[in-house]
This record gives sequence, structure tokens and C-alpha cells, in this order.
Amino acid sequence: MKDTHKIKLKELFSSFLNGIRNRKSEAPKKYLESIGLNHEDLNIGFNSGQFHHRKSEEFRKPFIDMGILRKSYVPVNDPNRTAYTCFGFYSVVFALKNKLEEITNLYSVRFKMDTVVKEFLNDECVYPSYPHLLTKRVFICDNVINTASLIQSKTLENREATISLFDGEIKPQHEEILQSLGELEEVIYISNSTDTTTADKIKELLPSKIKLSVAVLPDGEDLNTMLVNYDSQGILKFLNERKTTEIENEIEIISSDSEKSTSKRDEVISSDSEINYNSLTSAKIVITKISTLDFTNLKYPKYIHGDLEIEIQNGINTELHDLSRLRLSLKITYQGNVVLRDTLNSTQTDTVKAFVRKLKNVGVEIPAIDKIFNDFINEVESYFLSSKKTEAPKNNSTISESRKQLALDFLKQDNLLDALYTELTKVGIVGEKNNSMLLLLTSISRMLNNPLSAICTSSKADTSNLLSVISEITCDEDVRELDAISSNVIGVDNDKAITNKLLVAYEISNLKKSFWALEAIISRKKVFKETVKKNVKGYLESTTYRASGNIAFIGATQSGTKLPETIKQHSLLLALTENKEQELLQLQQESKKYSGIFQKDASSIQLLKDIQTLLKQSSVIIKNPYAEQLIPEGNLNYKVSLYQQLLKLIEVIAFVHQFQIKRSTASNNTQQITVTPEHIKSAITLIKPVIFNQEDVLTTKQRKFFNQCTEFLKKNSTAQFTNKDIQQFGGYLNRKIVNDYLRILDNKGFLEIAESDLKNGNTYRIVSDNSQYDELVRVIDLLEKSSQELMKVASVTLHLKRGLLH
Repeated sequence: MKDTHKIKLKELFSSFLNGIRNRKSEAPKKYLESIGLNHEDLNIGFNSGQFHHRKSEEFRKPFIDMGILRKSYVPVNDPNRTAYTCFGFYSVVFALKNKLEEITNLYSVRFKMDTVVKEFLNDECVYPSYPHLLTKRVFICDNVINTASLIQSKTLENREATISLFDGEIKPQHEEILQSLGELEEVIYISNSTDTTTADKIKELLPSKIKLSVAVLPDGEDLNTMLVNYDSQGILKFLNERKTTEIENEIEIISSDSEKSTSKRDEVISSDSEINYNSLTSAKIVITKISTLDFTNLKYPKYIHGDLEIEIQNGINTELHDLSRLRLSLKITYQGNVVLRDTLNSTQTDTVKAFVRKLKNVGVEIPAIDKIFNDFINEVESYFLSSKKTEAPKNNSTISESRKQLALDFLKQDNLLDALYTELTKVGIVGEKNNSMLLLLTSISRMLNNPLSAICTSSKADTSNLLSVISEITCDEDVRELDAISSNVIGVDNDKAITNKLLVAYEISNLKKSFWALEAIISRKKVFKETVKKNVKGYLESTTYRASGNIAFIGATQSGTKLPETIKQHSLLLALTENKEQELLQLQQESKKYSGIFQKDASSIQLLKDIQTLLKQSSVIIKNPYAEQLIPEGNLNYKVSLYQQLLKLIEVIAFVHQFQIKRSTASNNTQQITVTPEHIKSAITLIKPVIFNQEDVLTTKQRKFFNQCTEFLKKNSTAQFTNKDIQQFGGYLNRKIVNDYLRILDNKGFLEIAESDLKNGNTYRIVSDNSQYDELVRVIDLLEKSSQELMKVASVTLHLKRGLLH
């Protein structure tokens, strides 16, 4: 290929890479996702077939010469125009490179056709590129998709490479590659058939000293379907557990019926590991993860991957009741030299990423080191879970009679919720009365059936203080602080381990990869974990640990974080206060801390823990005779879930006030209490801002700005306002925030630009009738009126009872 053509082909493929990154290119991304390939990892482009549109013939000429554009006889409306058909029209495109790493060929997959069409531009070079001269082992695949799947699986080790045939056809460049690799020891041809025709041809290309093996895939499978159906672990097991037999032409056929090979890769894997290839063709597939943790020395277990050795110097402490508290003291050896010693908390995502960066900085040059290290973490967590004792955690929350009486007296006082907030302020809560009380009540709800979940949202306020205080005042054995949520952290091997527990996640946005686990906790109150351990005979077996129970959850995230609908529906969404008064309170609190004026009151922390212990020891049934009268009216997006949350909140408030309520005995001798109108009033007061936050399409700040706009128009009897007018009612806001609010209100259909003026600023007019917000206000007003009516009825009833007594 001419040098000028190489340059043009490189520029063209660069445009294809940009094309797939375009937000409108959803179809090619979805197709690649459906076959398990990532366009970023593999440098895959998208050819929309329009790169030559509205271009000159001079621009098109080199692409015509290369065969990318071909003249078409499709009629056009201009006799001076020429129609062209395009190579790989509307396809995902792979680049093939020569030994100088130059793109001289393309491979297209036209996925929109009734039958997917795949074609090469020409017969040059190889996918993905020529292997490094020091390569020791080469995997040969029949086609580009299978080769890309092998690369995507990230199972290739150091000094291993893969190349693709031309849809099963061997080209001269393949011979050139195999002859040029001076360090080559083995070639493995991955085939879906025991037919050795292609293998025979490859054998003819190899020097006599090079070993050739044929890895035969299970019936009906290729590497891509294995990647899609069984993930990287399926491919890893297939490569690691190759079983071999010798045949006459000295080609090693890897089948499912013969002795296991002794390649270097296999030496790192437990010799007891087994795989049933025939099971891969059945409807239900179970691929057991291979453990490479060596527990020959229990005090110093090791994880070995080629030249990398990770030694856990303090062992794995299985006596801990919580995986999030596990700390690992690691010694890292690479190529025989100790390169790093450090301590790691395996459940903290940021810490794990930082540890991997340290490995790279000290010279650990292993492909896919991130995946290898994460596999190590998974093995440690699996061992921890499989080795844990099944007895219930010890209850260290016993309290003395004097402390118990103090807690009981506290719970009997008037204005109990206000008194609880006062205690919270003594341990670090500043302002945020409504939100802090909702978090506390959510924590207490863990003692009841179907506990609450609450999520704090904030654009800039510090949410960690609120959550850490609630965690600190909760009994130690009842709280699980999670920096990275996963089924490993909470999916322990008995229900008692998570029943009546509070889970705390300080930043939910870090949990996107585990939203499925979070959804299971919040909506279904259960989660399960599959892990692997060796049985008494030394064979690996898969075990599923299931855990369910009354789990309360509190977490925090930045405003604007997109949460799954299931999480939003089943959580109280709390918007933190973000005004100058709250900011001043926090600054004053920080200054008091550092000057020694404020210190957390240890007696208040102990009192709040004792209160929860006392409540936990109480067993009562709570009846709400007013539930039907509280059914919300009007049109709400989350009417059912909000109604459920309101009833649960009322139940928790009654539970906290139980020592102020007369108890009755049910027919089954259980103690029961009845909800009072005061409890309902408190619950509605607390949940009111939650309903606004959850139902209103605007945030609290956006709603305030919009209301100021409408008030300005009413006050001035005008239908429009300008940027200058905004300075009168929104002068406290900087220009960037104002522009953001205007853009959001425009996008959501609340206002529109009436007149655009770059010099003097735009003129705006309100186009929304605000009916949705007015309906929301009406619904909340009705709830408050219902509460007031119940209070009046209760007052009259109490007055009549007293009159009868006299």
C-alpha cells in the first residue's frame, strides 16, 4: 500500500473512532455490548457510511483507489454527481496493522443486515497487530471477533499474544509472523472442531522446535459466545484446564477426555480444579471460579500469578464479624524481588485503586494488573466468607440497671423527639434538625419489620458528618459502614448476621457497579453471594450464601446522581440545607472543635446507645387505626411508596414513644400499643420536605429561584423579565448559577427565551402553569388537615373521658 494511502486510511479510521464516541451512536455501542466487546478497550470504530458526503472528487480519489468507495449505478438527481457505495456501510470497524504498526487493512461487521455481514478491505497485515519479537506463546483464532473476545477477556499473560486468521484462511503474513518470533515456544490454535486441516497447515509454517496445540471448544461454542455467556472466567478455565492427547502428526489436540497439559499457565492453578466442558452446551451453566490462594502456610497465605506473588503476612482474620473491618498486611514480590509492603482494606474501592497504582509505580509490569489484583481481593473475600463461623454475633449491648433506668426516664419525657435532637447536637450535629431526626428514626427502624431507607442528597454540603454521627451512636454490633458495597460485604452466611442491622454508605455514587446489591437491600431486604471453597477432598465446590432480614440503610450522594428507580421509590430522599445560615453554623462548629471549646459528649453517645438497646429489648405490636384516613389524594409519581414510608415512619415514632403509651394484651399474650394523632402529626412534619424533594421535578434551590421569578412578574404586573431584572431578586446568586438555573428551567419547560439579545441580555417569559407543584402543595395540605382533624377528635375524646370520670 502506498504511504499516502496509509496516511489517508489512518485518518479515516480516526474518524471512525470519533464516530463511535458520538452520543448519537447508540446502535453500534449496543451491538458491541451484546457481543461482550468494549470499543474503548479494543479501539473499535463506527462507519456510518457518510464520511465522503459533500466532499470533492479529489478527497474521494484515494479512497476509490483503496476500494473503500466504489462507483454505484444508483440514480441521482444531479447528472454532475456520482453515486458511491461504501465499504462497511453502517458497520463497526476493526483496524489491522503491519509490522510497523501502520493500519493497512480494515475489517467491518455490518450488524444492521438481516444476516450480519463481515468483510476485509484487502488481504494485508493481521489483527490486531504483529506480536512482539519476545513473544513465547501465540494463540491463533479463526476470525477477528474471536480474537477480539480473547483480548477483551484479559486472560493473556506476559509474553503471550493472539492473532487472527482471515475467517479461517491462512495468509503469507501469518507465516512471516511465526517465522520471525525467535523466542516462540508454543502455538495454540483455538478451534471449534477436531478437524485438523487448518492445524496441519499451521504446522507446516512452524520450525520443528515449536510445539503446536489445538484447543477444541465445546460444541456450539466459540470464544465470543463463551465471553458473552460465561464472562472471562469461562475463557480462563478453558485456557487453564487444557487436557491433551498425542496424535500421529504430533499436533497436540486439547480435548475434554484426556490428560491435563503441564504448561506454565497450568502450574499456577490448583491441580485439583476440574471443568466439565460438556456442561457448557447445556441450558444451565455453572463455571466455578478457580482459587489461586495457597494456604499451605495458614499464617502466610500466598496468591501467585506468574512472576507476581502476594503474601498476606498477618493471615486472614476470620474472627471478625464484618468484612469491612478486615485489614490485610501485604508483601508483594515481583520477579523474585520484594517491591512493596503495605496495608490494605479490601472493601474500600479508592484504597484498592491506590494500591494498584503503587504496584505500577514500583515496576510491576503485568498486563491487566487491575484485574489480577481484583481477582486476588475476591479470593480473599470468598475465603473469609466460607471460613466464617455460623454462630450469631455476640451482643455487647448489655447495660446496667442504672443506665437502663436513665434511658427509660429519658424515653418517658415530653417532647421526646426534640430531646433526642438536643442529644444529637451534643455529639456533633449542627442544624439539619429534620434530616438528622429522619436518619435517626431510619436507624431505629431496623428493629421493626420492613425498615426504612434514607439517602441524603447535596451539591456541596458535607454529608459525612450526619452519617458518621448516626453510625457512632448506634450499637457497634448493629452497624456496618461500607465504603464499597458488594455482596461480599453483606452477603454473609447466616441471616442473623444482618438482621436488625444498619448499613451506612458514605458515597453511593461509588457503588454503581453494585447497584443491584443496593436495590436488593433496600427493596427486598435480602441479598445472596456465590463463593467457592475446597471440600474435604480438596476439590473446589460452589456455595451460595443467602442473607435476609430487617436491614435499614442510610447513604449519601451528590445532587444530580442518577439513582435506579427502585432505590428512589423505596428511600426517603433528604435534601441537605445549603444556605448561608447553615454554612455559618458549620464554620462556627469547626472553629469550636479546633479551639477546644466543643468536644463530643461521651455521656450523650452512651445514652443514645442505651436508648436503642432498651428499645431493641422491647417487643410490641403497633396498631394504626388511622391508616385509612391518611391515604394521600391527588396525582403523585410515587404515591404508593410515599404512603408506605409515611405509615412506617409513624410506626417508628410510636415505637420510640412506647413507654408513654398505655399497653394492651392481645389474644396471643403479646403486648400492643396504638398510634396516636400526635405521632401522625410528627411524622407528617418530618416527611413533608421529603415529599417535595421526591416529587418535585426541581430541586429546592431551583424551585426557590423559579418562585422568585413568578413573584417578580406578579409584583410588577408584567409577563416578561430580563437578566437585569434577575439582579433585583436574585442578586445574591453569581452569574454562573443564574445561567444554570435558567438553562434547567428552559429544558424542563418552565420558561422560554422571548427575545435573545447578546448585548443587553435575554428576555424570558414563564410558560409553565405550575400545576404540578400546586397539586403537590394541595396533597400535603390535605395530609396536614387530616392530622389536625385527628388531633381535634382526640382532644374532644379525651375531654369527654375526663368529664365522665368526674
